[in-house]
Amino acid sequence: MARRRTSPLDEIASLPWHVGVTLGIIAFVFVRSGGGGLMAPLAWVFLGGCWLAAAVSFLRGCCKGTPPA
Repeated sequence: MARRRTSPLDEIASLPWHVGVTLGIIAFVFVRSGGGGLMAPLAWVFLGGCWLAAAVSFLRGCCKGTPPA
């Protein structure tokens, strides 16, 4: 049976939603502090992607009937 390749956003979406929010903030701060002004757009992409995955995780939890933590 072949392995299913998953994207990093799928992996983040499988985690609890608050982990995705935290990872987005950490990635944003890390890229902004390490890359300077040139990497600023990439920091926003990381933040938005992680928060989008967190939103998916939150909605999956709501649909399953699991109360949000």
